[in-house]
Amino acid sequence: MSVIVPLPSGKLGLSFVGSGEVVVSSVKAAGAMSGRPIKTGYIVESVFLGSGAEEDVTSKKQLVAILNENSNDEGRKLKCKIAYKDEQEIELPVGDLGFRVTNRRDAPSITNIQPTCAIRSQLSANMVVNQVDINGYQLVGGSVDEITKLLDMSSNQEGRKLTLLRPGSELSEKTINFEGAKTLELPTGNLGIRLGASVPTIDEISPNSPIAGEIYPGMAIQAVRIPNGSQYDDLSGLVLHKVLVDTSNIEGRIINLISAEDNAAQLEPTLKFFPPSLGGSMAEIGFDTVVNDEGELVVSDIPDHSNLYGVLQPGLILSEYTWKEGSRMTSSTPTSRAELDELLLQSSGCDRFIIFHGVRNSFMPDQAVIDLQPGKLGITFKGNPARIAKIKDDSQVIGTPAMPGMVVSEAIIDGMTYTSPETPELTNALRDSSGSSSRQLTLVNPNKI
Repeated sequence: MSVIVPLPSGKLGLSFVGSGEVVVSSVKAAGAMSGRPIKTGYIVESVFLGSGAEEDVTSKKQLVAILNENSNDEGRKLKCKIAYKDEQEIELPVGDLGFRVTNRRDAPSITNIQPTCAIRSQLSANMVVNQVDINGYQLVGGSVDEITKLLDMSSNQEGRKLTLLRPGSELSEKTINFEGAKTLELPTGNLGIRLGASVPTIDEISPNSPIAGEIYPGMAIQAVRIPNGSQYDDLSGLVLHKVLVDTSNIEGRIINLISAEDNAAQLEPTLKFFPPSLGGSMAEIGFDTVVNDEGELVVSDIPDHSNLYGVLQPGLILSEYTWKEGSRMTSSTPTSRAELDELLLQSSGCDRFIIFHGVRNSFMPDQAVIDLQPGKLGITFKGNPARIAKIKDDSQVIGTPAMPGMVVSEAIIDGMTYTSPETPELTNALRDSSGSSSRQLTLVNPNKI
């Protein structure tokens, strides 16, 4: 398909490349042809002079010479073949884009290009949006909804880019890439984000989120540091959500963001506690421990008046104590209260921290009664009695106190009571009653049984 493009007299603001086949390589934004029906990638076939004569175009040099020799003529025209590059990268302006991304032939495509669009000369209708890049964050093969939300939430950012394919092209397989790691200080209040249940991946961001434009879908929160000396690493999405809600009124919280792929292998959740520089014993810092049957130090008490009340929880197990000795960091795992007190005394005033595990259970409620709705639960059970092994991101119990690790102490299904049911018995009963609205689970913390 070809198009006839009228040319004004004078300079045009067009650049060309090629020999044999001459291609429009750029259309100057402030040039005379900006906003006219000619695009980057069009192939110039011939030139119509002011006299009406047509000359075929065979090289860039020939075309430029003809245009310069007849620059003052009225009525010049270019005959161009509409062509598209296989792939084209364009940089987006800040603010309103002047076009929309809508679904065309099952692909997110450029539509509704407005006369005011600042990059109109680089766009053609129905070009396929294959990739969005925003300062190290990359969405490939996204849906119309995902692309639109991403562009809206980043509208005030510079350096955004789109990779476009010719109309009718097939999208690449969907991937989300995020280079390196990023730290972000959180505001107080509701963050307007939804996390995955297991891996704490950012699944959704509200348009009104105070951190929209700073955080994007597919990123994962690897750690959160609270300005009370505590840092949680490798929490599940369910536990991290509770931590963020419980600390929502605290200023200065910092999260560490990494790619979801880097965070795919969930590690044991830990609490890293940074004791104050001063304080030479557990009593002075404000907590106490006991030794369990496995010879591990376990947090046993945090007095109400302690600054650590609400930071440490009884039941946390001490994994490691690390402090700065000279120019190097030294670690040890004390196995008695006296040994820990001695280490605290020796390292007073130094860079130091204590790592605790058992964090998941410390945030687990003693008991939770969950009323189930008809349909799939999105829960995997294991063991005897049945315990929650996994909660899917789309589970109907998201937002309830249910957590992986909790044990089913009782299930009431259509009037029948199952006490401490085994996994096969429970799953069969739940599957057979999937359409019922009369189902209830009582879940308990295994440490409280």
